[in-house]
Amino acid sequence: MTYFKVTDPKKKEYYLQHESGIYFDNDNKYIIVNNKLVNVEAYLNAIDISSMESISPSVYAENVLDELKRNTVILLVKPIAEGDSYTFSAIVSKIYSLNLKIDDYVEHIFNSNEVDTLYSDIKPRLEESGEYSGVKAYLTCGVSRILTVKGDNARSILKSNMGDKDSKKAAKGTMRAIAGDSITCNGVEIVDDNDNKLSVVLPIINGLNNSLGKQKTLKR
Repeated sequence: MTYFKVTDPKKKEYYLQHESGIYFDNDNKYIIVNNKLVNVEAYLNAIDISSMESISPSVYAENVLDELKRNTVILLVKPIAEGDSYTFSAIVSKIYSLNLKIDDYVEHIFNSNEVDTLYSDIKPRLEESGEYSGVKAYLTCGVSRILTVKGDNARSILKSNMGDKDSKKAAKGTMRAIAGDSITCNGVEIVDDNDNKLSVVLPIINGLNNSLGKQKTLKR
């Protein structure tokens, strides 16, 4: 259980700036304040909410992962060539050939800070191997597409058809063989497999259902 205290003027100003970043849990609304997920009604109406229980975003992300674990996967697709619609179409066809469907996708250009967060857990290893600069240049150059893919056992199916992390070693017909050309530019990646990645991709995707089956809207 975590507690904190805020003042009225700061509460209202903060909420107005972040009202697009609302999470829904049944009929309750929550907003992130001081790295905690806090009930909006209590936040706006109580002068002292130090006794209110709040939920950390990392715990919320774990709940999202429980929901996503089997039947929904967030997939990043980034062909090597800018605007390569042919390769993207080939990946889409591959996904549907596996009896999965693309629920939605958004286009996004990652900035340097987002890439650092995406790979913060393995960044030291990638830097040591000399791969990180290539990964960062690849993702910050041009448009990526972030897809929500759904279907029975979607996660295990996609993983078995992903291909080797080094696209040069990926088996023919796997997604990384189709879209990538190296270990730093491998074309396709699952991006909901830890809290660091979720903290980047969830604000980008709109309309993803949370673990309680309610829609949440996140500020871009």
